[in-house]
Amino acid sequence: MSDVTYRVEGDYLIPNLIMDGETDGSTEEEVECLLREMMERQCVDEELKASDQMAWVRKVNALRAMAGEVVLREIVYQ
Repeated sequence: MSDVTYRVEGDYLIPNLIMDGETDGSTEEEVECLLREMMERQCVDEELKASDQMAWVRKVNALRAMAGEVVLREIVYQ
């Protein structure tokens, strides 16, 4: 088991819970991969981006949040 380190924030000690760089990179890659798949399934493509940019941004932001939650559940909670 690894030692937990802390940082000082005002009067509080906050644990440093950041994973090593390799895990962070692979996690981000998983989110991006899942996001691309979700975008394909829901037809969020360049055509939508060209015709209605705000709708495209709303959908991409929502899908990115969903993909992040899925990966978070897979990696952190299990």
